[in-house]
Amino acid sequence: MIKNLSRQQITLLGALAALILVAVVFAWFGLNGLGSELERAQALSERKVSGDLSALLSRPGGISAARKDTAEIAKLNQDLGTIEESVIGPWRKGWEQASGLGMDWSRDPGKWKDKLVTDNDEILKKSGRAGDLSSVTLGENFYLGLEEFKQKSPSLEQVPALARELSVAKKLADLLFLAKKTREGYATPCVLVAMEVPLSGNLPASDAEKNKKGSESKNMEIHRERYLLKLVCSPEVLYEYMQLLKQDPWLFIVTNLSLTNEKETFPKRAEIAKLFQTESPAPELPAEQESARGRGKESGKAKLLLVLSGKERLEVNLEIDYVGWKGLSSPEKKQEAKK
Repeated sequence: MIKNLSRQQITLLGALAALILVAVVFAWFGLNGLGSELERAQALSERKVSGDLSALLSRPGGISAARKDTAEIAKLNQDLGTIEESVIGPWRKGWEQASGLGMDWSRDPGKWKDKLVTDNDEILKKSGRAGDLSSVTLGENFYLGLEEFKQKSPSLEQVPALARELSVAKKLADLLFLAKKTREGYATPCVLVAMEVPLSGNLPASDAEKNKKGSESKNMEIHRERYLLKLVCSPEVLYEYMQLLKQDPWLFIVTNLSLTNEKETFPKRAEIAKLFQTESPAPELPAEQESARGRGKESGKAKLLLVLSGKERLEVNLEIDYVGWKGLSSPEKKQEAKK
């Protein structure tokens, strides 16, 4: 039959066959692509309704229960934020007080120097003279650890760090004066021999600024610096001082404590015996004098206590870290800042 077709009919038939072939090829690839997309859609749908979401949707009242859980979680987060602020809030406030936030003396070198003189004079007036047993006495040339600035003013760049160091040094000295008021078994001299503030205030301005930027890049919220104290006191005063440091609303952490007792050994037995020697054996006392005899025994106990634990002088070296929380002072302000 093909032989009877004309040339024009054969050409037309060939073009039609080619068109059918192309359509079949496109249909094949198109169906394959569509099948692939359907498979992806099915997998996505299964993921959407699987696991916790599937269980939530299949449970009666699941959506309302989820809303309730979400509300409880939000309230829990709010409560935790309130608790956190109750702990950290005083530390942030302490940081602001120590830094002299908004005060001229924390920005102006001359006014900072005036405050240093005023604070040191206040400490001198409260202190006792050498040998005074009722108050804290000061070591030679004591100047709150800022002796370098006794005869000169700081640079403008040094003032912010020095403002905080002056506040913390004054606070540490005041707490020791308060600790001295505690009851002591035997009155013992208490001497604040020396104090060292962080070295950042004594660095050249450029180095201090580098150190400041370096510490802030690690942690924008927390600032920590170390103070060194050397003092002489009784065990009771030392214990009370440690308690005051722990309870203060400013965050102080004692990182190192070393001490030596003036009494390295107990007294010799012969020396102790001298305190209890009597010239003659105690005679038999009438009944009416038994009370007086009891008072004598109490006196003997006091002597024994004096020998074993009284009149102790401790030489103490303390390393104390002051930790300040910077930044926003309340959750409300944080929310406003985020907005």
